[in-house]
Amino acid sequence: MLTHANTQAKFKLLVFCTLVISGNTFGNDIYRWTDAKGVVHFSDHATENAEKITVRPTQTIDMRTPAAETSKESSPEKTNKGDGAIYTQLEITSPANGSAFHAPDGSVDVTFSAQPEIASGHLFRLTIDGKVAYTGASTSTTLQNVDRGTHNLQVSIIDNMGMKLISSTSLSITIHRPIANRSQTTPSK
Repeated sequence: MLTHANTQAKFKLLVFCTLVISGNTFGNDIYRWTDAKGVVHFSDHATENAEKITVRPTQTIDMRTPAAETSKESSPEKTNKGDGAIYTQLEITSPANGSAFHAPDGSVDVTFSAQPEIASGHLFRLTIDGKVAYTGASTSTTLQNVDRGTHNLQVSIIDNMGMKLISSTSLSITIHRPIANRSQTTPSK
């Protein structure tokens, strides 16, 4: 059972944590003192008998990826050395990234484009959740019987040896499909 003292202690702990985080972020000092009733207090203002607390710096992680570390597979400059074709752009144009839609039979129309146009002997390879779903020269296809849920799509251009020349950015789609109707029984009276 929560008592007023427990609630007050939890609130003070929350305030302390907030002060530690904001104090560390803005360079403020944190002070701790105990009142006559034995309750420990924290503040960013020094009071009589307050002890200054040393707070370690907050650990941070830089999540940016330097441009030099990008995958060579997805680099637009990657070419098929045999025929000199250079692809500068490859993208899935439909469906849109993050889209969610109803597909009762699980059919999903996918279109993509490349700049310049695909060279002779090269093919598009479309993957859904990392598994090859289409390989061909057409810039569109219909995926059949896609399960409900969220899926990742990506298209690549491959040469006649099956080597990836360029890959699009992966995109996410969500498919809503109805659940098969189960036989309904009439409750007995």
